[in-house]
Amino acid sequence: MLSKISTAEFELRELTGRSAAEVLTLVKRLTAEREQLRALRDTGVDVRRRTRLTVLRLHLARAHEVYAALGGVYKPTRREKTAAAFEASLGAVATVEFSIGGFFGGYVTTLVTLPDGYVTRRRGPSPDWPDPAVWPVRLGATQFLADLADLHIGEWRAKYENPEVLDGTQWTLTFTYLDHRKPVEYYGSNAYPYNFAQLERLFDRAAVGR
Repeated sequence: MLSKISTAEFELRELTGRSAAEVLTLVKRLTAEREQLRALRDTGVDVRRRTRLTVLRLHLARAHEVYAALGGVYKPTRREKTAAAFEASLGAVATVEFSIGGFFGGYVTTLVTLPDGYVTRRRGPSPDWPDPAVWPVRLGATQFLADLADLHIGEWRAKYENPEVLDGTQWTLTFTYLDHRKPVEYYGSNAYPYNFAQLERLFDRAAVGR
């Protein structure tokens, strides 16, 4: 399968000596595979899918470069435009808030304020509970934003839900912006993006200023 070979081997096998039309056909096939993987319902962290999507992203990037070098002009899909717009918006982020928990165990909410990099974390029975035990720390905002970009959150669906489970774990990830554009929110209920564990680790590190 193409998503399992290295980028160099992919280029040698699939791109070298191809016409622009052939490369575009390959781009469309890889894009379709990527969308099929994203469309699967996530009820846990799928490392295999995360790896395949990561490699597919590298293959697609190289295929786009070759297509452009051959004189092709690629028209991005609507989802690709949305993802690109989100990635471009990261430099204007004012706050990022990540909340996760449930009815029985309560919620942990971590708020990162940019560009100064201040972080607060609170715990309570609801995501907006005014916990008096908030502790502020400070982190490197530039590195935090770079780590966010590496997650390719713009590729996520807006909602991840598993209707077969009641209660359980709910989470939200909310972005507000310095230029007052409309906030962006991602939500999940017992279902998650393929790289959700990386997001959790990022905010756990942020909560201690790392």
